[in-house]
Amino acid sequence: MGQMQTEKCLMAFAILIAIAAVPATAQGNGSCTPSVTLVSSGPQRTLQLWISSLASKEITNLGGAANVTVISMFSGPAQDTYLTRRAQFASVDIPLEARRLNAAGRVVTTIPVVLGATAFYTSLAPAALSNVPGKRLRLDACTLAKIYTGQITTWDHPDIIKTNPGLVVPRNQPIRPVARSDASNFTTLVSEYLTKACPSVWKLPVNQTITFPAPVLMPAGNGGILSAVRNDSFGICFLDPGTGMIQANISEVALSNPSGRFITTRDPGAFAQAGFSIAERRLPSATQPWTDVSLVYERTRYTKKAAQFPIIFAGFANADLDMTKWGVKGVLVRDYLDLMLSDKVQRANMSSYGWWPLPSKLRKAGRKGVKLLKVDRQGPCQVPGP
Repeated sequence: MGQMQTEKCLMAFAILIAIAAVPATAQGNGSCTPSVTLVSSGPQRTLQLWISSLASKEITNLGGAANVTVISMFSGPAQDTYLTRRAQFASVDIPLEARRLNAAGRVVTTIPVVLGATAFYTSLAPAALSNVPGKRLRLDACTLAKIYTGQITTWDHPDIIKTNPGLVVPRNQPIRPVARSDASNFTTLVSEYLTKACPSVWKLPVNQTITFPAPVLMPAGNGGILSAVRNDSFGICFLDPGTGMIQANISEVALSNPSGRFITTRDPGAFAQAGFSIAERRLPSATQPWTDVSLVYERTRYTKKAAQFPIIFAGFANADLDMTKWGVKGVLVRDYLDLMLSDKVQRANMSSYGWWPLPSKLRKAGRKGVKLLKVDRQGPCQVPGP
């Protein structure tokens, strides 16, 4: 897998895929190759490419094909593109707000399809961490909050040494914290984590854009983040794991969860217990807002034994409830979403793309949402416009 491009860039590329439920003979109108557009958040780009490739293999013996154009952009603009009918569906990192659902002019569904995360990474050299337990940096939420509010500015601060005995850094070596200046869902997730885990220190808002105090560097986009942290051997930043895990010269920071354990996204079981966080609550239906469903730093009765990573979120797909007027295009959208929730995808090694399978309750909610989608299998192959 090549290096993921920055979210800031707009990337579009056509993929010839085939969906098992849309063979050429299924429409009763001769040969048919329907075309649809999926708008995807930047971090989901490689995941959607993989799913498209998987779909092509599924259809080999069924004689059907379909053109899906995947366009990658920020989650907000991706949702705007879908809501203004310039795309048939969207796969993004944040759920649509109630006001935007109500203003859509049609019934829009919100369907959970995958788990994602936000992780911290450091450019500290391996030699600096060679005597630290586990050979990885461990930072609790309050220490991170102090770093990103300018209250801790050096790597040899007692709060850092306390959780990282054996850390080898020059005396009074400055920390180079980096955060994004442009709007990012990952900034929202980090600020939510710090608000929940250390409210006594973190007083900044939970938002996509935050003006961090000095000495935090604030470049734009993942490209700017990576450039800044690579240019300093004592940096720290937060990224999506799909970007962070494939970068040279940076390593993931182990974060504290409600049980007090230090966890990275690569640890066994880091996502396996995510279902416990939502098992006790009633989930919205696919036609209701999902903005109140959070997996960030969730406290449950399972806390004492939880090995759950603390900054987890659900990725969502948005699609029209009624796609009958689209003919076979609607069938393609529904079957693509069905594939995303299938065993072939959910039980595969999505972690290599920086994504993880849904817990059982969320997956059931997603499949229930897909079943609600109305399509016309006998409709026309191509319908003008989205």
